[in-house]
Amino acid sequence: MTRIDTLKMDTQSRQTLARLIQEQRIAAFGTLRDSAPFVSMVLFAASPDFASFYIHISRLAQHTRDILQDSRSSLMIAETDRGAVDPQTLARVSIQGEAIEVSRTDNRGIQDRCRLRSG
Repeated sequence: MTRIDTLKMDTQSRQTLARLIQEQRIAAFGTLRDSAPFVSMVLFAASPDFASFYIHISRLAQHTRDILQDSRSSLMIAETDRGAVDPQTLARVSIQGEAIEVSRTDNRGIQDRCRLRSG
């Protein structure tokens, strides 16, 4: 996935975005299936600088087959709705990019990061 452009954000917005990404464990993952959108839920982890986002998906999953055909994809991370406020005011971010396969060498550290976040 691509780097988030935070240069145009004020300090409070950057802090809210960082907290959102660090606190959430699941995201909506959008792919293209036969040129039509398809969304699934994935466990994710971000690199410390938020330049990359990692998802662990099975080769058997439909979204994996989708990104092998067309790597364009998106990730939407949203604050958990606890029913206390207007849901339109919840923090959220949508990230567009291209999915690339991580080498097996790098994969172990990413799996560990995801495992730590999943409890």
